[in-house]
Amino acid sequence: MYSPLHRLGRIALAVLFTAGLFITPVAAFAAPITPTPTSALAQVAKTATVPDEYMRAEVTSIVSETPSPTDPSKILQIVTVHIQSGKDAGKTETIHYDLGASEAKIPMLHSGESVVVIKIQDPDGVAYYVSDINRIPALLAFVGLFLLLAIVIGRGRGMSSVVGLGASIAILVFAVVPAIVHGNDPRLVILLASPFIIGISMFLAHGFSRQTGLAVISTVLTLILAALLAGASVSIANLYGGGNEEALYVNSLLPGGIDLQGILLVGIIIGAIGVLNDITTAQTATAHEIKEAKPEIKFAELFTRSMRVGREHIASLVNTLVLAYAGVAFPLFLLLYITHGEQPLWTVISSQQISEEIVRTFVGSCALILSVPISSALATWFYTRNRHNT
Repeated sequence: MYSPLHRLGRIALAVLFTAGLFITPVAAFAAPITPTPTSALAQVAKTATVPDEYMRAEVTSIVSETPSPTDPSKILQIVTVHIQSGKDAGKTETIHYDLGASEAKIPMLHSGESVVVIKIQDPDGVAYYVSDINRIPALLAFVGLFLLLAIVIGRGRGMSSVVGLGASIAILVFAVVPAIVHGNDPRLVILLASPFIIGISMFLAHGFSRQTGLAVISTVLTLILAALLAGASVSIANLYGGGNEEALYVNSLLPGGIDLQGILLVGIIIGAIGVLNDITTAQTATAHEIKEAKPEIKFAELFTRSMRVGREHIASLVNTLVLAYAGVAFPLFLLLYITHGEQPLWTVISSQQISEEIVRTFVGSCALILSVPISSALATWFYTRNRHNT
């Protein structure tokens, strides 16, 4: 027999996630874009004649390899490709591939390699270029291996977690991103979408149970604190979101620009969601197992024991989190080392790029730490309040 409190909790969760289901997609279309003649997109539309065409192709042979005219230390390849998609499928073209046109060390092409070919039409005629390597086959293989491991080792739970992951990505791609691009406040959009992302991913991964419900509530509560901390940190540090080249590029494409600071906060909050899911689930499960082993346990003892386990989680996960962020931002470590002799170290650390990563790591780590007492206290209260809640 479920207690009134339990029924109320189930109703609250149902209302919360049902609201997220309807509000988030609606927000994506609340403010459609109205392009202006002065926008970057409009200017591109005026100057473009025929849209560029992108096609898959396979390198059939290497015709020649000579020093690049733009950089003699690199190679200019002339290759023959067989086009495999698009209107020109079946055609064979000979294309120049200049490895000296970029400062990066680009790998040379080899016979049999899959590439992306771009067809450009202008008043002077038609030209074909190899724009990049076609990495879709490799990426599909990686995804297939991930799915295989998740299903074979995780079985039903692994499969449901993959479905939850797909749902989370779908919400980000089809609701959060359009809502922000259409001019809605990024902060409001992610706060509306977050409970739905958390609920879908956690309930599918861990099953529909009271234990998962407690973990979801703990995650949402901690995320609210993390969002407030992120907003305060970004404001105090005077970060405007200009430390990311991709964000600046998007800002240049949209009419009227975009809220770069809001985009920075969205990224921090999304990262925090991934961190919190793991720790809140573990802490709730810990409290549940301790209660199962010792049904007569009181609130103080259960909370103390849960926190003891939680501190071990903090010790390992904070290190994991910092290393994960450091891995993504590793080029910034190189920047610190290279520019050390050119300008004071403190000025480099104070830059937008470095400061954004420090704040991102700071908020994620604080959220992780706060989630331990929050989830432990909530689970302890629930399991000791009513002896049937085990």
